[in-house]
Amino acid sequence: MIPIDSSIVAGVALSEIDGVMKMLLMKRVKGGYWCHVGGSIEGEETAWQAIVREFYEETQINVVDLYNAQYLQQFFEANVNVLQIIPVFVVICPPNQAVVLNHEHTDYQWCTLEEAKALTPFPNQHRVFEHVWAYFVDKPIDPLFMLILSRIFHTNEEIKEMGKVILKGFIVVPEDELNIVSKALEKHVALTRQEPGCLVFNVNQRSHSPCYFDVYEEFSNNNAFEHHQRRVTASEWGRITINVERHYEVWHTEND
Repeated sequence: MIPIDSSIVAGVALSEIDGVMKMLLMKRVKGGYWCHVGGSIEGEETAWQAIVREFYEETQINVVDLYNAQYLQQFFEANVNVLQIIPVFVVICPPNQAVVLNHEHTDYQWCTLEEAKALTPFPNQHRVFEHVWAYFVDKPIDPLFMLILSRIFHTNEEIKEMGKVILKGFIVVPEDELNIVSKALEKHVALTRQEPGCLVFNVNQRSHSPCYFDVYEEFSNNNAFEHHQRRVTASEWGRITINVERHYEVWHTEND
């Protein structure tokens, strides 16, 4: 039997570079080949925590928008007779994201899909890039793929003891759905503001980019926030906005 190793995580960073969406590749010192971010899980880390740490260690990128890529990278290491099974994550970075490499890499490059496939030597890398491009660039990102970072760094019991939940970010509405989403927004805002524990709920359309809406929410506690998430998922708004991209940061404040 071939042993299976699932102790490694990988991540693909995406950023709009001079108006063109690209993915980050780095040239490794060991082996001299190009690759995406990856590394081993340490101690009691979850896979999510490991990839957030690896991104900062390898690139100095502070991860805010983290997604489960819904993909397992697989390859066989013949020299040690091990089958590697690696969960892949996607990090959506701000436009023209800066990168500072650590000692493990000598160079980096922001690449289109075809450029990334031309630079990298392994077929399993190509499959990862094609999957990421198909689900995170060519189509609106499914909000179900998003990971709420506040949950990564706190246990469920710690979250229960915390105070307010604050969400800040923006949504991107497909241009051909802008009219129907805009009409449904007023009802969505009114219903949310009536929810128990809703302190602030604002969704404002950008005047210079009408497909972008800035979102700011405050809920009195985590139970109220989770109730809101469940209601929205099952609501008419959830159905109408299935194709809307959501880019949020969520955090909990400490109780006094």
